[in-house]
Amino acid sequence: MIFFNEMEKFSGKSDPPVGGPDFQTFLKLLAPLAPHLAEELWQRLGNPIAKSIHQEPWPRYNPKLIEDETFELVIQINGKVRDKVKAPIDISQKEAEVLTFSREKVKNILGANQPRRVIFIPKRLINLVV
Repeated sequence: MIFFNEMEKFSGKSDPPVGGPDFQTFLKLLAPLAPHLAEELWQRLGNPIAKSIHQEPWPRYNPKLIEDETFELVIQINGKVRDKVKAPIDISQKEAEVLTFSREKVKNILGANQPRRVIFIPKRLINLVV
């Protein structure tokens, strides 16, 4: 639906966001959900009537394109969630600590106290034990 809505924004404009191969891939993905519509559009694109869209191979994807670049770092103090912040997926513990201690909520809760221990779980959370 997101893809279709984006396509609709460009209807009637001279430069559509996707070309023929992208639209054919979209139709292959649409076929199980709307078989008759996908088949009709497939044939209107000039594909042979004898070969159905349902006989086409399923599109392949690039696993690198679906990897997230950021994640939501959960900030805990004494085991209680106090804040959340977007962080790069490859953030180190040192960088996570700097990011955590720069947050206003963390400064207010800690005050003058320094954590005795910092527990860092990559791609998940940082917990400050006071």
